Amino acid sequence: MTMVEHRMKLILGLITALLVSFARMEQTLAQQSAAAAPNGEPKKPQAEATLFPVPDFTADIWQRAKLTGDWFGLRTKMANNGVQLDLDNVHTFQDVASGGLDTTARYLGNAEVVLKLDSHKMGLWPGGFLLVRGEAPFGTGVNAATGALLPVNTRPILSSPARDEMVLSHVVLTQFLHEKFAIALGKLDTSGGDANEFAHGRGDEKFMNLAFSLNPVVLRTVPYSALGMGMVFLPTKDAIVTFSAIDTEGITTRTGFDTLFKRYDFGVGGSLDGQAFRTHRSPVN
Repeated sequence: MTMVEHRMKLILGLITALLVSFARMEQTLAQQSAAAAPNGEPKKPQAEATLFPVPDFTADIWQRAKLTGDWFGLRTKMANNGVQLDLDNVHTFQDVASGGLDTTARYLGNAEVVLKLDSHKMGLWPGGFLLVRGEAPFGTGVNAATGALLPVNTRPILSSPARDEMVLSHVVLTQFLHEKFAIALGKLDTSGGDANEFAHGRGDEKFMNLAFSLNPVVLRTVPYSALGMGMVFLPTKDAIVTFSAIDTEGITTRTGFDTLFKRYDFGVGGSLDGQAFRTHRSPVN
């Protein structure tokens, strides 16, 4: 049996095991729900469950989600109908004041266009979500001049090798087959892995230094922009279980079909990843 056949059988076996576990969990949850709710009693309305919640665009300039506001009501109307369009532009000036490899100052930035589509709100089919991100990094940062072990600016590391050009870094289609189970495929955004509330992000929110943005070990095997497929299981409101298969040679400047799992040897060419998260909620007095 070749290495490729062995890995493919392993993937199929894991998928089958996850689906069986999901079916059993769904049956258990259905039984618990039937036992908890008396017959004929109407269910309480639940909060909207969506990957793309509608931000508040109507607040004042210091409180609203986006600088340009609600576009005279158009932005909220579009979002309520399943279409969100975000335009982000981050500019950074950094200087190595002393020490390092070079005492230099550099200016760089990153322009982004993000399109989010909700198929249910658009009147198409339930449970479908599409994320498309185009980004244009420009300028040169001071990462190479600091002499630090980890980059002081995360953004140019993620979009590398793109520079002074627009690239389509992410195209992700997520489909919920059940309210607790979904699959995602496309050119995945892996920056959400190993997430936590304090020190995590893409370098444009929270911390800029890579040491506090992402796990640097993960970047060795899981590129920021890579073709792949993932499964998400939500057993409870506080728990998330994910499993994904990702092409380890993906970069922002190419589609990735030319390298997709072609060098499946000793972890080169493909990476399997599984994660489990649980949110701890402190009791409210």
